[in-house]
Amino acid sequence: MIRLPPSQTDERTVVEAIRSLLPAEHWAVLLGVGDDAAVLRPQTLPWVITCDSLVEGVHYRPEWSDAATIGFKLAHVNMSDLAAMGAWPAVAFLSVVAPLEGAANYLLDIHQALQVELSKVGATLAGGNFSTSPVGSSFSLTLLGLSDWPVLTRSGARIGDKVYVTGHIGDSGAGLRLLLRGLGQPMDSNDCIVRHLRPQSRLHLSRYLTQYISPTACIDVSDGLAKDGEQIADASNVSLQISLERIPLSRSYCEAMGPFVYPAIAAQAVGLGEDYELLFTVPADTAVPLQIDGIPITHIGEVLPRQEQSVVWLYNGQPTSGETRGWDHFKVSTVPSRFRESAEIDK
Repeated sequence: MIRLPPSQTDERTVVEAIRSLLPAEHWAVLLGVGDDAAVLRPQTLPWVITCDSLVEGVHYRPEWSDAATIGFKLAHVNMSDLAAMGAWPAVAFLSVVAPLEGAANYLLDIHQALQVELSKVGATLAGGNFSTSPVGSSFSLTLLGLSDWPVLTRSGARIGDKVYVTGHIGDSGAGLRLLLRGLGQPMDSNDCIVRHLRPQSRLHLSRYLTQYISPTACIDVSDGLAKDGEQIADASNVSLQISLERIPLSRSYCEAMGPFVYPAIAAQAVGLGEDYELLFTVPADTAVPLQIDGIPITHIGEVLPRQEQSVVWLYNGQPTSGETRGWDHFKVSTVPSRFRESAEIDK
């Protein structure tokens, strides 16, 4: 782990330290960190590009998230977007807005954790920017990937398709609930807290889906399954019919959310965000395995002709109201309200 003494924390030295964390050569980069801009190698495959941010007080709290956790989460929330599109990461650019004085080693730790996760999938940092801030920090990552298969979108769901989701729903939100209530420590072994602080993108599942399943539509569950289901339905001009009793819930989630019972416990889960699972649709006659790489794949509903509701919720075959809150940056009045809204499940 690189450490700089306080006397050597000028911008040039920090940039050189970051450069030492990166591979000397990378298949997608002709010219990387150190110049005004990066130069990438020409590719015959289409680029798929995403940008996502972690903002202090909105997406994380410093008392819960150390530098390594921030770097890890930055990598995976962006890789999750590429997974939803059926693309594979190649090159990343990180923009930092933070109180920079005295923060050199903290920022180096973030870059190192980020590069470690990128390296695991053959990607690398190739540039970025520092800007000082009088209050708070934010980290914005732009991630470029390549797709050697038809790109997955939200708009291809067809009437009669089946609806599936990977993994478990609600774990991250339950982890946040535990942290807010002081019932867990940031680095303890509780599965839900780990899922909130260090989510795992589903890149390898995405690769399997594109190669063997060919989903008609796909989205990553970042704003809540209910809201992201609406996004597929609206983009495809259809409605999704989803059964609450089919929503895959982990034991850790159910313990954290007690004493809720069905259907309330499932309705809560689909309204919580940051699961970073994949929600996808496939033709009805497509064979989908029950699990991929040890991750469960669950059939939760069907695609219907367009209804008044984007998502029609069922419980034991009967229509019921679903939790549709989700997360919307344009419907909050103050930065900390993300945490307050999540805490409302305690009421």
